[in-house]
Amino acid sequence: MLSGISTACFYPQHTEDALETVCQMGVQCTEIFANCAEELTPAYTSELQKMADFHGVKILSLHPYTSAMEGLFFFPIMSADSTKDVNFIKNITRPAIN
Repeated sequence: MLSGISTACFYPQHTEDALETVCQMGVQCTEIFANCAEELTPAYTSELQKMADFHGVKILSLHPYTSAMEGLFFFPIMSADSTKDVNFIKNITRPAIN
């Protein structure tokens, strides 16, 4: 079993500072919680990956900043066209995972 912690646990720290805190705690893995679109760019996520690699921490998931709206994106009864919503999530996370 892996144990980890999300950078969201250290909000309102900046994500890179929260990741540094997580890495210093000696956990095995983490989730990156992006606080804005700029934190989903390849340049930014690459720096986070380098930090995690340096400390031997695995990044297992990336959670975009849209959490307050996710219920609207994934439950068609609340959204007129959930396909557009799912595509929105794919589009905002694509730069980070490519």
